[in-house]
Amino acid sequence: MLTIIYSYYNSSKALGIQIDNWSQYPIELMKELHFILIDDCSDSKADLKINFPINLTLMKVTDDIPWNQPGAKNLGFKFAKTDWVFTSDIDHVIQPEMCGKLIELKKDKKTVYYFSRLTDKGESRDPHPNSFLIHKDVFWELGGYDEDFCGHYGYDDILLRTMIQSCCKTENLNSINLINYPSLYSSDLDRSRRKNKRLLKRKKKQLQKGKYQNKRILRFNWELIKNLNTAS
Repeated sequence: MLTIIYSYYNSSKALGIQIDNWSQYPIELMKELHFILIDDCSDSKADLKINFPINLTLMKVTDDIPWNQPGAKNLGFKFAKTDWVFTSDIDHVIQPEMCGKLIELKKDKKTVYYFSRLTDKGESRDPHPNSFLIHKDVFWELGGYDEDFCGHYGYDDILLRTMIQSCCKTENLNSINLINYPSLYSSDLDRSRRKNKRLLKRKKKQLQKGKYQNKRILRFNWELIKNLNTAS
C-alpha cells in the first residue's frame, strides 16, 4: 500500500490533469493506493469530477496563510495510513506505469527516493526536492516540514532535503519519472525569497551545531471535506 499526497492552491487546471491521469489507473493498482488532497484555502471550491474507483481523502485548510504548503503537506502526512508515502507538487504527475513501479520497488526504510522529471514537452529536468518517496516514520523523526517558512515563499523543501541528507541515504530513481506541467503553476502571491532565504541560513547553522528543533506543526484550522473508499 502507498499514500500519495498533493496540496494545491487555486490550481483547478493542474488538479483536473491529475484527476484525468488517475482515471487511467487500473483497478488493481487503485486498490493499493490512498490519495490525500489538501486544499490550502483556495479562493473557490474545487470541482472534483471523479467517476471512477478511488480511495481519496480531501481536506481543506480554512486559515488563509500565504505559502502554507509546508503546513498542508504536514496535514497530509498526519492522515497517511500507510508506511510509505509519495508526495509531490500539484503540477507533477505520476503516470500509472510509474506508480506501479513505486508499489513494486524494494524499499529500504532509511532511504529516501527522488525521481527524474520530464516536462509535458518532453524536456528533461533535474529531480525536485519536493517530490520524494519516504517512510512515514522517518518523515516524523525529522519533524516534518518546518512551518516557520509558511507565510513567505521558498526554501522549506531545501531545508527538509538538507535534513534528509544528514541522516538518511538518498537515491535518484532514474527509471521512474514524473511529468511536470510548469505552465500550470501560477499564483498572484508575493514570490520574494528574501525572508525565507535568511531563515534557511539560520536553520542550517542550527543543524550544523546540533541545535535545530522543529516547532509545533499544524498551526492552522482545517476541515475534512470528503472521504471516498470506492477502490477497496
